[in-house]
Amino acid sequence: MFSLRQLFPMHQAARSMRRSVLGFHHPQKWRQLFLQQQAGIRFISSEVSSDTELNKNGLSGNTETLSKMNNEDLVRKEMATASETEKDLSEMNLSTQTSNTFPCISRILESNNAGGKTEAQEIYNAVLKASNTGEKHEILKVFINTMESVILKHDMKSSKDVQALLCCKEMKQLLSNILESLSLYSEHELVNILTCQMDFRFLSRKQEGVLWGNLLSQINRLSISSLIRVYDASSKSIACPGAREIIVRNICRRWMEIEKGNEIVSVMNIIFKKSEWTSDTSMLDRLEEKALQKAETLRADEIRQVLVILAKERRRNLPLIKALVYCIKKNMTDSIPLSSVASILTSLSRLNFQDPALLGLLSDHVSKMAEELGDNWTSKDFKNLSAILVSCAHLRWLKPSVEKVLLSHFHDFQNHLNQAQLCHAICSMSKLQSFTSSDKDAVMKMVELLSTANVREASPVLWMNLALALGWSDFSSEVVLTSVLQQDFVNIIQDKFPAMTPGLRQLEYEATLAFPNFQGPKLNIRSFRPEKTSKNEPMVEDVIEITRVLDREMEDGVQTRVRTPQGYEIDALVLADNTGKVIPFSSTKGSNAHKVAIKVLRYQNVIQPGMKPTGDINMCIRHLKSLGYKVVLIPYYSWKKVAGSSSKLMFLTKAISDSIRQ
Repeated sequence: MFSLRQLFPMHQAARSMRRSVLGFHHPQKWRQLFLQQQAGIRFISSEVSSDTELNKNGLSGNTETLSKMNNEDLVRKEMATASETEKDLSEMNLSTQTSNTFPCISRILESNNAGGKTEAQEIYNAVLKASNTGEKHEILKVFINTMESVILKHDMKSSKDVQALLCCKEMKQLLSNILESLSLYSEHELVNILTCQMDFRFLSRKQEGVLWGNLLSQINRLSISSLIRVYDASSKSIACPGAREIIVRNICRRWMEIEKGNEIVSVMNIIFKKSEWTSDTSMLDRLEEKALQKAETLRADEIRQVLVILAKERRRNLPLIKALVYCIKKNMTDSIPLSSVASILTSLSRLNFQDPALLGLLSDHVSKMAEELGDNWTSKDFKNLSAILVSCAHLRWLKPSVEKVLLSHFHDFQNHLNQAQLCHAICSMSKLQSFTSSDKDAVMKMVELLSTANVREASPVLWMNLALALGWSDFSSEVVLTSVLQQDFVNIIQDKFPAMTPGLRQLEYEATLAFPNFQGPKLNIRSFRPEKTSKNEPMVEDVIEITRVLDREMEDGVQTRVRTPQGYEIDALVLADNTGKVIPFSSTKGSNAHKVAIKVLRYQNVIQPGMKPTGDINMCIRHLKSLGYKVVLIPYYSWKKVAGSSSKLMFLTKAISDSIRQ
């Protein structure tokens, strides 16, 4: 049984707790309280009696009333995580400096599994020593070290731990001294305070604004590395909205001071993202020039990051790209992860830069990594492999070793990729002509899965590209007939994506070839009449010029840049007799004349190594032949080997004659 004297403190504590709970609905502004021991139960209340109100230095008022609350039963009930619940807390002298700092540090460390009483004692001794010395540099050093040692970064409960720690007498005194000495700290110390603030949020918005004001007044003294740190902190702060613009302009003025590789990468990230803040439009060029000067000093990951930045911003600086590619080839090691290979290939494809030596090295590395992984592929590995596949398709590069890896893992793509990634993977495999008859079932299963997922309605362009990539075959005939060549889908493409209407025409023509009585949807083909375009490609112009040499006296002997109603462009069109001689289009020998379509096979129209035409070119040739054309392909690699106009003329004449005989 308890005596009335023993029950009275417990009754008073319960009444105080009841007032705290009711305070959540009270209109009065909340105030932080200072607990006498562990400082971990509650720090917010709406009412405080006169004999328990707190001041800046800790306890005040009626200490006798507070001491009555220090009984073992109350501490056990409210502080279940405390490490010394069996002690008689009333025996501790609350007026001393050990009143709550050490127990609070100890409790937080134990709850975070970051240490025990030994670590807590060491941290507390440093805090106690700094609070006694009063030296501002030592105070700042100890305060930041304590916060980083005790509080977990980016943890859900870290804000509560910060609040608990700053309610302690010594830590509160340290913070007060720091705020009073802000104008006396150096620029580097202010940067450290700001970084600590962004990690733990121990200052109010007003106090953080004062900190920014002191720091920006000394911004010209900061090094480039410190400016980068301050910029990163400004992205998390709302206390000083104009700070980022000031920092960027300061970096732009001092770009000559950038020397380290990591600084180059960081500044490029900052400037490319916020180029509207730079008054000097040549700043981007200067950064690229600086990166070119330091290319050989960059680490592998820094080179990759620079390539990613250039690709993202479409900055096709060929000297810089070539230098970075050279450094990658020079420092190529077996330790490069698959994700880095995927990132490099993706950047090169976006920059439309092809280096056979580097692509060969990266391809061999992918094959080696695949062997090392064996059957232990994760979803991340499949996504990296999918990115490599898309990049290879864009660069038109696929070594047999990489093709083997892709074919062996392609069936598992549907289990690890999202809908868009799976669509791109199927399109890329088709463009590279890597599908075989044995893959039919797997491809049809994936297409059916995408159809069930309503990709057609959600992404019409993606669905259209999928149908075009597969072409007309057993893989896509059903999809084209039942999904693409339907009036509702055709209307969407023609109204919202008119540039893709030629693709509809190509697919419809494939259907008419397969089914002579096919009645397709109504297409608007007025905009696809034969016409001349104004493209300027040196090789194509060279071929056209040589074609005109075939007969200088004919006024209508050659037509150039002809577009068929099916959406295909013919670089040069001539009329030739049975002997292969070019004749005018007005010639009366119509029965013995053949329309010869001359098409330049550009580097993007062949898959390297091997130089086999892509699926798009094969479909174009099939369509042109079905329309009655004789087709002459002029590969770019063969044309470059022919020297002199006379030799090129003989090459073209022979190609036309060979096409007539076929």
